[in-house]
Formats: sequence, C-alpha cells, structure tokens
Amino acid sequence: MALDPRGSCGFVGALLFGMALFLAPGVALCCTCATVAGSPLLAEQMPDIQRKDSVVFVGVVERLVPEIVDFDLLWRRIFREERPADPSFSQMRNFCLRLPAEYFTSVERNQVGAAKTKAELDAVLEKFERRERRVTLRIMETFGPHRRGSILVYTGYGGGDCGVDFESGQRWLVVAFRDTHGRISTGICSATGLAAERQKTIKSLRELNR
Repeated sequence: MALDPRGSCGFVGALLFGMALFLAPGVALCCTCATVAGSPLLAEQMPDIQRKDSVVFVGVVERLVPEIVDFDLLWRRIFREERPADPSFSQMRNFCLRLPAEYFTSVERNQVGAAKTKAELDAVLEKFERRERRVTLRIMETFGPHRRGSILVYTGYGGGDCGVDFESGQRWLVVAFRDTHGRISTGICSATGLAAERQKTIKSLRELNR
C-alpha cells in the first residue's frame, strides 16, 4: 500500500501548530499514518522510487525556516522566564508580535496587533492555515531521476502534525512526495529518518539504483 509521506491530521485552522498549545491547550493533536494491519513498520518500508511523484535521496540539512519551532524555548528567549500555564491575552499578543518576521506576514502581524481580547486573538489566529516548516537540504546521494544540489522540502512543525524533526547539519534519508505544483513534502509517515538509522534501507536503494 502506498503511503502519503505527509500523513494526515484532523486538527486544522491554527496559525502555528505548536502555538495552538498556548491558545487552546485542550485541543487534541494527532498524526494519522494510513497503513494496513500486518504491514512493516513505516521506518522499515521500502520507498517506491519508481513512482513519478516520489523524491528519495540522502541529504544534509543546510537551512530551516523557521529555525526554532519550540515555542516554550522562544517564550524563554523573549521574556527571559518560563511560559505561564495559562498566558494572559496581553502576554500572548506580545509574544506573537515579538516573534521573528519569518513567523508572520505583515498583514497577519497587523491583525494580531489589532485584537483587543483573547477571544479576538484566538479568532484571528484560527483563520490562518497551519504553517509548514521549510527545510533546505544538500543532496549527497539520490535514488531516481533527481539531480544533486540543494532542494527545498516542506514538513510540519512536529509535536502532533506529522512533521519531521530536522536539525541543521544532520544527514537524512528523505522519502518525499512531489505534488502537481512541484511542491515537495515529507513527514514521519514515511521511511524518512536519520541516515545512520536507515542504513539497511539505503543499502537496498543503492542496489535498486544500479
């Protein structure tokens, strides 16, 4: 059974997936990987490099946008204190407005700044689509008709949205999917993983790629 490497989740409508934990801590986050009973674990499944929409390679992470998706860490950096269990409206709005520019467009930032109550702030943020993390990797080894060089891959923020926890400088086996617009995405519902932990799969791919 072919898997969509992005997975799927029923939680939608938040500006930043991790930020939803601040705004609605009771919301249920999920990552549902469609597979069938008795099939191999996702990490052990052999990528189908014959699929026209598959993009499979070993690469090194060069750049992440945004670089940080740990919002507790961002809170500590901005306010130099731990995040309260239930941030006030003023704290939450100030946090949003003080995030680096890569998290919001100017229009979004203005809308956040115009909110007068926590309910209004929640309503503004819920109108936006969930963000995806943009990951640039340098291709070191490719399986299929792909050239070496840098490639941009999209994934979730993690913590429940099927996103891959990439870090700069790490070497990964990436099993991704290219949509009809050329956008390449991956998630934990695929064999994507640290290259050191996917040596068996990489060896099999090399044999297929001869």
